[in-house]
Amino acid sequence: MIFDRSKYNKCNECPLRDRNRVYGRGPGSGPVPIALIGEAPGRDEDAAGEPFVGAAGRMLNYALGKAGILRHRCWITNVISCRPPANDFDSSEAIEATELCKPGFQAELKYVKKRGLKVIAPLGNNAMIALGLESGITKFRGSVFVVDAIPIVPTFHPSFIQRGNFKHEVTWLNDFEKIKKLSIKPYVAPKENFNIYPTLQDLEEFLHKSITKKLKLGTDIETTGLDPQYAEIMMVGFALSATEAISFPFYSKGMKRYWSNQEQDKAMKILRQILLRPLMFQNSMFDLSHLHAAGLKAPDLAEDIMLAHHALHPELPHTLGYITSVYGFTPYWKEEFKIRSVPIGQMEDEKVRTYNLRDSVVLHQILPGLLRDLKATKTLDVYRKISLPLVHPVMAMTYNGMNLDKKKLSSWKAGLKRKEKKLLDELYVITKVPKGFNFDSGDHLRLLIYNSIAPQFSKALTEYEKYLNPGCKLRKDTAKYKTVVSKVGVLEETLALILPAAYKTRKKTGRGRKLSVDAEALLGLQIACNNRLALSAKFLRKTKELAFEREELQRSIQFFKIFSKYQEVSKLLSTYTDFKVGKDKRVHPGYLIHGTKTGRLASRNPNAQNIPAEARKVFTAPKGSKILQADYSNLELRVLAYISNDDVLIGAFERGENVHDINTRDLFGITPKHPNWKVIRRAAKIYIFGRNYGGGLWGIYKRVLQEVPELTFTFNKFKEVDARYRSLHPRYTAWYRKTVEEVVKTKQLRNAFGRIRIFLGLEEEVIREGLNFGIQSTAADIINQATILIHRDLPTGVKLIGQIHDALLFEVKDNAVKKLTKLIRKHMEKKFKIGDHIVQFPVDLEIGASWGTLKKLKQS
Repeated sequence: MIFDRSKYNKCNECPLRDRNRVYGRGPGSGPVPIALIGEAPGRDEDAAGEPFVGAAGRMLNYALGKAGILRHRCWITNVISCRPPANDFDSSEAIEATELCKPGFQAELKYVKKRGLKVIAPLGNNAMIALGLESGITKFRGSVFVVDAIPIVPTFHPSFIQRGNFKHEVTWLNDFEKIKKLSIKPYVAPKENFNIYPTLQDLEEFLHKSITKKLKLGTDIETTGLDPQYAEIMMVGFALSATEAISFPFYSKGMKRYWSNQEQDKAMKILRQILLRPLMFQNSMFDLSHLHAAGLKAPDLAEDIMLAHHALHPELPHTLGYITSVYGFTPYWKEEFKIRSVPIGQMEDEKVRTYNLRDSVVLHQILPGLLRDLKATKTLDVYRKISLPLVHPVMAMTYNGMNLDKKKLSSWKAGLKRKEKKLLDELYVITKVPKGFNFDSGDHLRLLIYNSIAPQFSKALTEYEKYLNPGCKLRKDTAKYKTVVSKVGVLEETLALILPAAYKTRKKTGRGRKLSVDAEALLGLQIACNNRLALSAKFLRKTKELAFEREELQRSIQFFKIFSKYQEVSKLLSTYTDFKVGKDKRVHPGYLIHGTKTGRLASRNPNAQNIPAEARKVFTAPKGSKILQADYSNLELRVLAYISNDDVLIGAFERGENVHDINTRDLFGITPKHPNWKVIRRAAKIYIFGRNYGGGLWGIYKRVLQEVPELTFTFNKFKEVDARYRSLHPRYTAWYRKTVEEVVKTKQLRNAFGRIRIFLGLEEEVIREGLNFGIQSTAADIINQATILIHRDLPTGVKLIGQIHDALLFEVKDNAVKKLTKLIRKHMEKKFKIGDHIVQFPVDLEIGASWGTLKKLKQS
């Protein structure tokens, strides 16, 4: 059955009046529980006279089928009935048609509502707006809005998923499951029984109720800043259920204290008692860090919604708004806080406390469904035994921080500046560019490398010509004139590098607007120059032109090498010489449990795991202490050996042999006596790790040349190395093939500890990350479990200060070293079941006065 809008619309006035009309349709009789609304017909719909029958329609059918929704029982329509030019809903014709079609659209909705409509699903931003909702499909999708007593659940348009946004597919399908549920069970908007102006008696009654009913408390705090050392807590929200919550304010608007002097002590005593209850957070590390900084301990961490969601589906966003859109029913509320125009301390009390208590109650809405899914996917143990217990060790690492020696930092920084200047001087000599040339400018580099003239140079030349005109009255003693002259000088005096073969490998950034000068592009040019140089050496006729070309190619290669070193030094200067320190004069990297898709900890501000070896020497131990590092020996390679049952690698490890020496010998047929042993060994390590993580051979080859520029292997030679490795490791090769087949077919993998990952994205990306996942996630869970145990039993005189890839970093007093090493051996070298093997992973211990001067610890 169709609904003819023509008697309601003003079709004669519409710019689309000569086009076919595609009206909404649904079942001829019986109730219509779901209405699906798109924006406009497409080409296939225009031809068939029916909505959603083309590619987008097939995608919609897929989602409906997954959710168990019968398409023939739905009403399916669009905001406008005719196809706009080029399917452009933002065209002037479509905009005008939307207004003229509105009466018919509203009449159609009114008709469908009379047919027993339970829920409306606008597909895409434009459909959502047409229903009177605010723009922002990414923010509001999955939320439930009630308009004229009908629930509305916005979600993405099927064509959005088809256009390559496959990472949103799981979210999109979740929305249809919610739509299905609302079509069966009437929606009941969550009531908000919020106490935002509590008295002491209110708090006492709340505490008593939470104790007698043995309830977990949904908990959330609002602060004046992100850093616990400097921020003030504005309020703490506590929720007994999905609807009932109470605010504990510290301050009111204008940063006025909420409690009187007579009430303050009693209020804080009640708060401390509430904090002893089982607490549930969205991001417990943030909230607990601020509470602890304020002298408020909360020992019973019952749940962390963000960590639970990360254990379930690391690919998806873990914001509270997103998780609520999947498991909760409170409409999206986060935007009003994000777009506030005043600091939190100046917000209206009712507004900010209501926001805070919504953050608290939705935790109760989310938890049951989230735990149900964790059990169903058998990932509950990962959450309960790894993610949740990691909170306190990770908080300790962040809180303890690392001691920064400012004198060493200053000295190192001065040395880097000298090195940078020396390299810069070499670049000017090699390239013969004028002093106005800026090697940090993309436009200047494009001029040198590609002879590409940027608009800034053309504009400067035009400006300069004005100064040359007779009778010009423009002043030449200005900064503007000097800038123009400098740019013209760079343009006229810069001779582009001669890269005949390299031009074929030029890469463009973005949408092809500019030629790329990033590291990968420059490496490609360097490889092309190497190839051309090698080829020209074989020419029989040694002409002057050939000699000149070879000289210029060598100059270009030298430029690329020196420029790469210059960039490395510049990055060290810009990234690792200005660390933010806390009140305790220490650097406090922020570690994140949910920061990666494999279970590895992430680090930020600064990223401690990326601090290079050169920079580590500025982090020292206080007097009477040492830095001790406990590093798993070849952890990921050992994990790979056991999960792939590679008998060659397993045998080498169990015999105590150096696996990198063996790989170098087997792959390249050389011994440690070879003059280039160290260089080729570095190349072998890069190859092994690149191959094991699913990297393409060409990409690994480029990385080898970038990191081991001394190596002169051709790509064909490198392919021979790859073939040899596969033939020497048949079980690894079989595991590799099996893993690829499984991840392509199922889009999911599980590691040795039950951690699961559901892969989203294109096949090439899925394969690469699938090969990576089994190795890296298993290694991550090994060191994370050790971190939990060691922190639990940490002796006096020891601080856990970091987790750096496969190593734990400690600050230990001299008299506690022996106790710590014993504890490390006990917990880090415990046995694990990996596949069919019971495995013990050895740990290397190093100690020193600074992180950058560690030496092997001598066993007493």
